Amino acid sequence: MINWTTIARVLLCLGTCLLCVRQAAAADQTTLVAFYEVNGPDSRILQPVARSSGVVLWRGGQKFTPGLGEPIRDGDVLETSPSAASQIAYAPGHRVLVMPGTRVRLGRLFLFIGELLVRARGIFHIETSFMTAGVEGTEFLMRAEGAGDKVDVIVTEGAVLCRSLSGLWSPVRVAEAEHLRAQAAHSAPDEGATDGAIVLFRGEGNSKVQKAPARGFELSRIQALGREMGAGKGR
Repeated sequence: MINWTTIARVLLCLGTCLLCVRQAAAADQTTLVAFYEVNGPDSRILQPVARSSGVVLWRGGQKFTPGLGEPIRDGDVLETSPSAASQIAYAPGHRVLVMPGTRVRLGRLFLFIGELLVRARGIFHIETSFMTAGVEGTEFLMRAEGAGDKVDVIVTEGAVLCRSLSGLWSPVRVAEAEHLRAQAAHSAPDEGATDGAIVLFRGEGNSKVQKAPARGFELSRIQALGREMGAGKGR
């Protein structure tokens, strides 16, 4: 005789297990959670919008305009126009604001050009063509200029450890309210000295690493963007 009560219980358990699997998969996803348009000079004011044609994703050689909640896959390349920005949420709680005029490969972040504002909870890394920035919980902005061969790291909370990919210079710890600027050998010459900068390394070509106190207007800008990131998340 068929025991329908037992079958019903088994089906209920299977349904619960599938739901748990789906929820676990969703919790592990990296997603686009907000879009913005520039509303002010120098990208200082970002206005949240429901959708932006200025944010595009490249996946498998195909280009498309993503919507809110779009799951991110390793290797996706995201580009923002000079008038658009987006926010990415990582499952561990990391938040990354992709600023206007930025190109970045997603998954383990690789910054080609532009700016990223990061709020990390736990271990997090960003890589460029010649250096990495690693943290264990902090807020900082990372900027790549030229052909990606000039990189700035400005820290507003915590500390960031910057390393040369080739081991050319010793790791540098960038603390709160400090600004590190690093250049590759093939970069264009640096235009003038940064106020209060200490040169930590100088190598062949234009290779140089220097650290200085962060300027007040830069810190204020980053903090304002951080507030907007918090206000705009989940839109």
